[in-house]
Amino acid sequence: MKKTLKVFFLIIALGLSITFIFPQRMEKDLVKIFRKDSLEYLNFDKVEILQELKRTYIIRSDPEYIEEIKSLRIPLEVIDKDVEGKEYFLVRIEDINDLLILRAYGNAKFIEEKTALFWTDSGEAREILPEKFLLKKLNDTPIYLRKETYKPYSRAYYFPKFNYTIQEIKEKFSIDNVKNIIKDLENFKTRYASTLNCELAGDYIYNYFHQLGLNVEFDPFIFKNYQTRNVIGILEGKTNPEAIYIICAHYDSYSKNAKISAPGADDNASGTATMMEIARILSEYFFDFSIKFIAFSAEEWGLYGSKHYAEKARTRGERIEGVINLDMIGYADLIPEDLNIILNRFSSWLADRFMLASQSYFPYSITKNLDPSFVYSDHSPFWDKGYDAILGIEDYKINNPYYHTEYDRLETLNSEFLSSSGTLALISIADLSQPIRYDLPKTPKGLKVLKQIISSLYQTRKSNYLSWEENPDKIIGYNIYRTEVKHINYKKLNSSPIKENFYIDKNLDINTIYYYTITAVDTQLRESNFSMEVSDSEQEFYAIYYSSFNFTRNKFLFKKFNE
Repeated sequence: MKKTLKVFFLIIALGLSITFIFPQRMEKDLVKIFRKDSLEYLNFDKVEILQELKRTYIIRSDPEYIEEIKSLRIPLEVIDKDVEGKEYFLVRIEDINDLLILRAYGNAKFIEEKTALFWTDSGEAREILPEKFLLKKLNDTPIYLRKETYKPYSRAYYFPKFNYTIQEIKEKFSIDNVKNIIKDLENFKTRYASTLNCELAGDYIYNYFHQLGLNVEFDPFIFKNYQTRNVIGILEGKTNPEAIYIICAHYDSYSKNAKISAPGADDNASGTATMMEIARILSEYFFDFSIKFIAFSAEEWGLYGSKHYAEKARTRGERIEGVINLDMIGYADLIPEDLNIILNRFSSWLADRFMLASQSYFPYSITKNLDPSFVYSDHSPFWDKGYDAILGIEDYKINNPYYHTEYDRLETLNSEFLSSSGTLALISIADLSQPIRYDLPKTPKGLKVLKQIISSLYQTRKSNYLSWEENPDKIIGYNIYRTEVKHINYKKLNSSPIKENFYIDKNLDINTIYYYTITAVDTQLRESNFSMEVSDSEQEFYAIYYSSFNFTRNKFLFKKFNE
């Protein structure tokens, strides 16, 4: 009997040990939820948001919690069960026939208009699917959900300060230089990620940036058991180097015969060469904010390079103010051709700044397309990580007959359109990064904002306390600008220059996020560039409940804030 009990307890102990060492796998399902206000009802400890699209979210959760969501009458559809170990790809489709084609190669589910999800048990999606399909690998980790509320606006304007340096910069754009770089990239025969030629093309871009005098680095990563590299050139800002604007393009290429021949002149030597020409021009100037010129690899496989970089940037806490992605900007199916700008709702300001800057210096036809479901280029991973980004592309629906073929060569591109697209991108990134003019006062530094909630018996209001470093130049004061939309629609708050290096903005709505920037004004009433923008959502605040408030207390708070 004792022996039997010993055996019994030994079996139980062994079972517990096995369970401890090899815990039971938690089954998870993939689900699409129709948007509206669905997210506010979800428990984010139990659900992972993997992708935001125009009308739906793709989420991952355990089956029990999915049943809970159903009980809340949130409209959803289970895409696939037990997802562990599977790779999913978002695919751009145009009609039901495309969906049927996908199903001939594996599993495919319709997600929403022009979007399907594809997965297969055999083969790599990029290598087995027809070359016409655009791909993005579905995120393995949750996307960054933004805390701020998007505030739509009906009219966009930008403070009209013509910058002669940008006019000078614009004139330096050389279409011949761009075409020469495209030809050099084309001469690698293929730049298909996973091939030696792609890595040699990366070396070519690295050496180009190095010769310009930029800080340059490789950003290596592994995908599908292959190693490749992003190439990053850095032009550090002189006033606020921590604020970063990115102009980027992918340098890898693809065709049906990708390992041998994929010249990729339009897709995407056109974007890469333009970005490199912009780097050449801007490397001759100084800017308030930093500019990163990034050539991404493995875009054609599912955006692996930009996904790697955006995830690292969010982990590092990089302050990326905006991203301009150039992908296929050289083919014209109609004359005159227009440049299409793809954006999500948070990036609307960036698209408007692009358009308004171009109108000031180089009027050309631009079309805005608000479509968060167009996730098939290197802007999308930045959206996923909460950064503002836009895509510049020749056509919203790709109409280049040489796309993803061995015939995508320089001679098929339109020089006039390529030059116009490149010049527009050059003007926009220069405008955002602010070239330094030495005939103007220095750009103010150190702008901070402290918000304070004041509650009385009858109302609750907000006051914002701004402070900044004193300007070393001979100036008569500062102008204060405020907006409710990032980087655009500024309104000047003061009628005459403020002499102190602080300002109190009173009686504000507590539910609105306010953004501020300032300029220095010299004795000839000339204004500096704008300071780095700050918002009252970024700072700690003092909540003080008084029925009245006096200036002595205000000065005390300023002193405490600046300490």
